[in-house]
Amino acid sequence: ISKFKELGAEIREVSLPLLAEVGSIRSAISGSDAAFVHRDLLRTRSEEYGRGLRSRLLSSSLIPGTVLQKAIRIRAVVRQEWLKLFNEVDVLISPTSLRPAGKIQYDEPVLTKADAQLKFGGNRGTTAPASFAGTPAMSVPCGFYSNDSPIGLQIMANSFREDLVFKVGHAYQGLTDWHLKHPDLW
Repeated sequence: ISKFKELGAEIREVSLPLLAEVGSIRSAISGSDAAFVHRDLLRTRSEEYGRGLRSRLLSSSLIPGTVLQKAIRIRAVVRQEWLKLFNEVDVLISPTSLRPAGKIQYDEPVLTKADAQLKFGGNRGTTAPASFAGTPAMSVPCGFYSNDSPIGLQIMANSFREDLVFKVGHAYQGLTDWHLKHPDLW
């Protein structure tokens, strides 16, 4: 944020209470869409899917149409509120993720409700709102966690303002050198 101040930006905090709903609504919509797209392959070649993905697709295929329609309507309300924010600010800045990246592990069993919520529901991160609302966003490097995984800074703008996202990202990278550094992976 201090780098944006150096660039002359006025910094303001904004709030969107409906963001708490984005994770579960997005999961219902995208899960249902994915289940529909994969329906034929799941019937004929389900063994070619990993256990976790197969479970998500099959469980998402059980989402009732009434739930999906409600989620789509709520999405429209969230999008309207999201777009109103850009009447107050030019861009929104947030962390790309709220925690360090973990190791990728496949076929972990879901043993508890907490496991299921973590893997299949809830807010998948700070990148969900822009994607959910259909507005442009970009992540640029801005540091490293103590475990050497990278930290990203997300820049979001109003619909059709990709130019602004790129300009802000370029200006930020002109003041920093995080984009030139890489974690020690070995």
